[in-house]
Amino acid sequence: MRKTMTRWHAKYGPILRLNLGSQQFISLESVPLAKELFGQSGATFSSRPRMVMAGEVMTKGTQTATLPYGDKWKLHNRLQLSVLNPRRVQSYGKLLEAESQRLVYQLLSITDTKDLEIAFNRITFNIIYTLAYDKNPEENTSDFKESLGLAKEFTEALINSTWAVDLFPALDYLPGFMKPWKRFGDDFHRRMLQFLGRNTAHAIKTRSWNWTQHIMKSENTGDLTSTEIQCLIGVLFEAGVDSTAIVLQYFVQACVLHPEAVRRAKQEINDVVGRGRMPNEKDMSCLPYTKAFCSEVLRWRSTSLGFPHSTTREHIYKGYVIPKGSIILQNIWTSHHDETIYREASSFRPERFLENPDLPLATFGFGRRSCPGRHLAAATLEAVIPKLLWAYNFHTSAELDDYRDTLAGAYEEGGVLRPVDLPVEWKVYDESTKTVMEESLRNTNIDTESITSSL
Repeated sequence: MRKTMTRWHAKYGPILRLNLGSQQFISLESVPLAKELFGQSGATFSSRPRMVMAGEVMTKGTQTATLPYGDKWKLHNRLQLSVLNPRRVQSYGKLLEAESQRLVYQLLSITDTKDLEIAFNRITFNIIYTLAYDKNPEENTSDFKESLGLAKEFTEALINSTWAVDLFPALDYLPGFMKPWKRFGDDFHRRMLQFLGRNTAHAIKTRSWNWTQHIMKSENTGDLTSTEIQCLIGVLFEAGVDSTAIVLQYFVQACVLHPEAVRRAKQEINDVVGRGRMPNEKDMSCLPYTKAFCSEVLRWRSTSLGFPHSTTREHIYKGYVIPKGSIILQNIWTSHHDETIYREASSFRPERFLENPDLPLATFGFGRRSCPGRHLAAATLEAVIPKLLWAYNFHTSAELDDYRDTLAGAYEEGGVLRPVDLPVEWKVYDESTKTVMEESLRNTNIDTESITSSL
């Protein structure tokens, strides 16, 4: 689908319209176009299409990302931003520092690429799990596996072509025995509520600050039920755990495929930080190339096809008629490889963000429906990536030709773009680096209660 849409945009222009089942889809090619329509057209492009499986069957209208634009979505969004705004995220620095140090140290004992992927999933889970519920993630490994399974099932359901009922909603009126999706969705909903319920119960009782306590006790939750509040917190798992981990996998591939950019980043880190300690958040203002490296990873390889918007009324844009009820999808991959915006777009060039600090990124969306967790995701990447660059050298013995092409570096799984399997090896920079890592871990308090009690 990604490659096909890229070819069609190249042939027919920046706005495409096509019919899929009973739905009318409109694809947007460029970042400025999506930014203008999603960001400056008010509520017109801020709604969601009807998602029978993801929004109705599996989550029973409680999932923030699938809610249509309106008062309920505004309330969900306000509550989520109360714990994810830039000021709040800045206060999570101690937790991000502790978990990123632990990840870097863990890589000393990991040798398999699949274990590396799990480690990346694990750090994002640990951070969100601690903040949401004030539970020690190391003592709840079963929740880690369960959350990944639930997130995968839900993500797959978000793409309207996964289930026939999303393409043809009238199928939902069939008798129960003829609706296998209903049985699947009901089972998912039961398991999701069990997961959220037991973690919420713990979060309410704990002595330390956490997202659940803050929202339930400190914010005006309107007429939302307890279940809806649990779900608007739980969706941050589904949105954050897997997507941030995928970005880190792309980071590793960038290191393997583009050693010249890695050498420049390492040199900057060594010049500013040295080899006697690991880089931290306070160093980032002095590491412009390393910060640009993080941005370029997000541009170079997209983590999703984009999340569908829906128009609440007809809109005319430069002669294009966009009907009411259209499903609008920004082709993020194509947008990030637009040569008119990103010179040498197929190349991995962090310096592009130094040459133009205002260069846009579509990773987290635009306008009212932009990702509420974008600040936490960015802070996590800036905590982890500089440390990995400082600590390790990544390489592969595989043939690289198939991985250098712009469109060859990802495969589609539901709505997610995942890295193509590439065997990767990593070695610590030198023995003194290993010693610093061990000392840093000993000197870092990663006790959950200690970290969250300071929030």
